[in-house]
Amino acid sequence: MKPKIGKYNLLFVIALAMAIIGAVITSYPVDQPWWIWVSLVIGVGIGFVNITNSESNRFMIAYLAVAAVSGVFTVIPTLGAFVNNFFLNMLVIYGAGVAVVGLKELIVTSKSK
Repeated sequence: MKPKIGKYNLLFVIALAMAIIGAVITSYPVDQPWWIWVSLVIGVGIGFVNITNSESNRFMIAYLAVAAVSGVFTVIPTLGAFVNNFFLNMLVIYGAGVAVVGLKELIVTSKSK
């Protein structure tokens, strides 16, 4: 059973919190490579633990939708950079999850008839 906070998966809540905190951190010109590694580890965990085979298509389509709109918010004065950084952090976190889910789907597909 997946650990939950309310009706949401624990890793999903952690990923959202990390994206928000990451948006604040990455808004400043400071080198933070550790943040990327932590985000990637959480993303891989999401791909392995939270996403089942029946959820994989929706997960990958949602990732593409977020990727499509991620740069749109830069035109908003003041808040645009923060919102853009939030979506970029979400793309880093969930990009690792999409890679894992994609590999899992390739393995399942290669085992099919």
